Amino acid sequence: MKKYLCWSMVLVLLLALSAGCSNGNNANDNETAPNESAVNNQEEALPENFHAEGFPIVDNPVTLKLMGMKYPIQGAWEDLQFFNVLSEKTNIKFEFDTPASQNYAEKKNLAFATNSLPDIFFGGSLTPMDEVEYGNQGVLVPLEGLIEKYAPNIQKLFEEMPDVKKTITAPDGHIYALPKISTIPRGLALKAWINQSWLEKLNMTDIPADTEAFYELLKQFKEGDPNGNGEADEIPFSVQNPSMLTTIILPAFGLVEDGNKIGVFNDKAEYVPLDPKYKDYLTYVRRLYEEKLLDNEIFSHTQQQYTAKGKENKTGVFVAAGPFIHVDITPLESVGYPYLPPMTSPVNDHKIYPVSTGIARGAFAITKENKNPEASIRLADYLYSEEGAKLVMMGESWEWNADKTSWSFVSPIDNREEYRGGKITPDAGGTILPYWTWSKEAMAFAAKENNPQGNYFNQVTNDAYLPYGVTPFPMTYFSEEEQARLNVLLTDLNTYVDQMNAKFITGNIGMDQWDEFTSTLKKMGAEEVQQIHQVAYDRWNQG
Repeated sequence: MKKYLCWSMVLVLLLALSAGCSNGNNANDNETAPNESAVNNQEEALPENFHAEGFPIVDNPVTLKLMGMKYPIQGAWEDLQFFNVLSEKTNIKFEFDTPASQNYAEKKNLAFATNSLPDIFFGGSLTPMDEVEYGNQGVLVPLEGLIEKYAPNIQKLFEEMPDVKKTITAPDGHIYALPKISTIPRGLALKAWINQSWLEKLNMTDIPADTEAFYELLKQFKEGDPNGNGEADEIPFSVQNPSMLTTIILPAFGLVEDGNKIGVFNDKAEYVPLDPKYKDYLTYVRRLYEEKLLDNEIFSHTQQQYTAKGKENKTGVFVAAGPFIHVDITPLESVGYPYLPPMTSPVNDHKIYPVSTGIARGAFAITKENKNPEASIRLADYLYSEEGAKLVMMGESWEWNADKTSWSFVSPIDNREEYRGGKITPDAGGTILPYWTWSKEAMAFAAKENNPQGNYFNQVTNDAYLPYGVTPFPMTYFSEEEQARLNVLLTDLNTYVDQMNAKFITGNIGMDQWDEFTSTLKKMGAEEVQQIHQVAYDRWNQG
């Protein structure tokens, strides 16, 4: 009996303990559930003072600190029409931190290092590594959730241009910065122009379609005194710097490369200087250089000296955004000006040409210091709208003509860009801002600008370059480990290639040293660079 009673008491005690543990767990569940619910409710609830749709974005003013790159052409951002109009519409006030363009990278890096962050990097020129590193650290706020809730224009962009979302999504799956999208054709391809007065002086009408015809054109320019001054001072072909040769001439040999000398061919990443056709390219350029058909000062002259040669009517084929920038003609006289199209060569019978995607990453990012991320993403989304895009590009300083078939920029002075940058918008001068020139509606509007030379440059790009356009390498992200390794390898590799290119072209070394050159590239890690880019490309391609 005592034994039975003892075991009964033990059993009761165990049951009690079990109940206690169970009740304790339930109590904990009851404590955490409201907290989780509160968090969820807090996430779902709209911030006080904020409108998810319509304008103003906030009822009571909030202030956001913006950090962006300021170019010399621009006036103080607080005085620009763009920000004043934007503030009035949204009820968002702005404070500005705008380091000069030449100092911006240093100031931006210092802001990250010292945690002296703005609320928004606006025209912030963040690098892909900035996004990966500071996104992983929580310094930059992931944007995809905010976009889904509050940014219909950005969502429309992703639907119509799916490569954009793929291009701005970091390896961890988050979007940390928004891009500038500008598909206005004239900005998508660098172009070489042929001196029209020289063609007319020599009664030449044929435009070269391959490298041999180009060589013959340059020979006639050299020997025919096309500038008519009786002196042998003509420079048949000039570029501002040697890298432009890889844009204008290298494609004729079936190769294109990005800034790190990488290209993709049949889905395979390649360090382009390893390709045998690169030797053919250098051999051809060397021939032009030796015969003084190519400017022998391309490795030493300044931008000002290069431009001066054109204004003095000494260059025959040249590279510029528009011919009026280089030769002594008016912008309107650029309409119909002859250009050098993509070419073929004895080793390549199909035309290709490097073109830009029109996507510039790292333009707009929200930091952890920002107390108004919802209002901030709505601010960005507005700039991807038709109205917002026009505000970025022209402010309110434009008008339709009488029958609304074209529009013109309204400026009290002749220099459109200087006025636009000095008084109207930070877009002038090169600042990267997110806006809306990617859509059909935007392109239709842009085509109606009363800008004959701009429309001609668009036509040339559309007709002669974009049909053969390829992107050398997509804008991928690298992991921190990949990027760290590339930083080590590419600095020395690209410096070595640039030095050797100059030696090959100028004749300081013979082309018989090609095998030694490529062997050295492999020893320096060129094949590892290819492998890292292949992994990143495959990851991007699966996007």
